Amino acid sequence: MTVSKEETQRAKATGVTRTRLLESLEPRLLERRRMAGGRLRESLAALVPLVPGADVRRVFGGLEPESRKGFALLHHMAEEVREATASRDAERLVQGFQIPAAGEGSPAELDTEAGPVRFVDGALCHSAFSAESGTTTTWLSAEALRSPAPISAEFARDACAAVWRTGFGAYLQHGLSAVVLRGHFDETGTLFSYSMAKFPYTIFLDWSDDPFIFGECLLHESAHCWLNDAFLAFEEPLSTEPFGPSPWKDGVMRPAFGLIHAAHAFSILTSYFRDVKDDPSVSSETREYCAVREKVERARLRSAEVTVTRALDQMRAQELAEVVRFEMSYAING
Repeated sequence: MTVSKEETQRAKATGVTRTRLLESLEPRLLERRRMAGGRLRESLAALVPLVPGADVRRVFGGLEPESRKGFALLHHMAEEVREATASRDAERLVQGFQIPAAGEGSPAELDTEAGPVRFVDGALCHSAFSAESGTTTTWLSAEALRSPAPISAEFARDACAAVWRTGFGAYLQHGLSAVVLRGHFDETGTLFSYSMAKFPYTIFLDWSDDPFIFGECLLHESAHCWLNDAFLAFEEPLSTEPFGPSPWKDGVMRPAFGLIHAAHAFSILTSYFRDVKDDPSVSSETREYCAVREKVERARLRSAEVTVTRALDQMRAQELAEVVRFEMSYAING
């Protein structure tokens, strides 16, 4: 089985279009990071005097709030400082203010085609359980940033390269800064991963030794990270009321926000699976997995297409909706 010249050209052509679409929206996202990141830095700087001998300039160093790396790090730092002040834990407060310095030259930072990305050991991160939400929140710690990445630089490069070859590298460039590695699994198959708006440009995931499956998770969550920040940057007023049934949630009624997020991410994955299943450099086990996933996800997309299109038509930021339409069309018809 070989990848045809036409298929390769198609991936490159759509990759160029995708990059152009995302870059056309980047000024709006950059402005939001500059404003929101600047405010967050100021609020954290006001707490630095709580640490005896601490100096604001030394605490923040060269951190740039408007960069994806700086913006992400500020949010993890804010969570550590918030937990420390709530529990009156002076030692933890010191650790919180050490996060920017720990991020500088971090051994967890690996060079990839998406640029430098921090791959940190989830066991070294800090967590807290919220009785109100019934969930556990995890964030980067200074210790995790000072420790080596649990994966090799070669493996990280291979996973990102797998995404790049299919024309989806723009999502890693625009949506990825840090990866929190949870549990390691030997088998090939679907891995658990998630991201959340509370920690921008940050992915939490389990991992295996298959760079194509690892690349799938990086791509999936990077797409969510990018769309989360884009929704906030454009101040898109989507209703939280149930809008339509979601094939990704067994037909449960979901708000427009959730439907658009799912359609965007799984459109991207459908196209990724389509390309990887025809790649002769991939193991037969992984190609079979991708073939099954492509078939399943395309069927779900087709069943949700009318509902998602209706949700997109109601968006105020049509330039943002156009990105989702593009990915859906490429996944279903490409």
